[in-house]
Amino acid sequence: MYPYRDPPEVIAARLAEEQAAERAAKALLPPTRQDRVNQLRAERLRDPFPDLFATSRHDLVASIPIFNNLSVPKILPSGLGDDLGFYSAKILIRPGAFDTHLAFLESTRYVRLLLDHDDKVELANTLDGSLVVWADDTHIAAYVRGTTKRGAEAIRLIREKPHHRELSAGWTGVGRSLRRHDPIRAGNKNDSIVEYKRARLNEISLVRSGAFSGSKVEFI
Repeated sequence: MYPYRDPPEVIAARLAEEQAAERAAKALLPPTRQDRVNQLRAERLRDPFPDLFATSRHDLVASIPIFNNLSVPKILPSGLGDDLGFYSAKILIRPGAFDTHLAFLESTRYVRLLLDHDDKVELANTLDGSLVVWADDTHIAAYVRGTTKRGAEAIRLIREKPHHRELSAGWTGVGRSLRRHDPIRAGNKNDSIVEYKRARLNEISLVRSGAFSGSKVEFI
């Protein structure tokens, strides 16, 4: 009856197996930025203390499309400039550069949220639970928990800084992860590129203008 193809029930079973395998494979992938936003929204809706910190109920999500995205030309630290032979370059960070550091956040390895990269103005951090930081193939993203006392205070301060609506990052290269690229056009130092394959993410900062275009800061 079916000389040229399998019976419908066999085809349906095969399709169901393929769909199940596809779902299992997707479950192994790191969550996308939107997946995490949706998850965090759901967690906030399940908050058993809806009146806690009622003056600052909104949480905050921010992200930078930092991977495989050339920065604007940046002035390099003097020591790095001495090693490379030039002091201004665009920055290129490869996907996965921060994975090792983010996978082992602990008391001696954590990420801070600052204002304008100022160590004296720490708004939140991953150590006390007021900040969550993660990365996918294109973005670093951060979530400030408005249900924590410190997170609520950070969000209140951020609301008072309407011009600080971009995100920036501070990091340190690890081992031999840094590679030098010669200028694309001879004599133009701004066309030099410094590439990072492994790095330690020290902090992220709310700034007026970030080095990587496309960053977002959203209250959810």
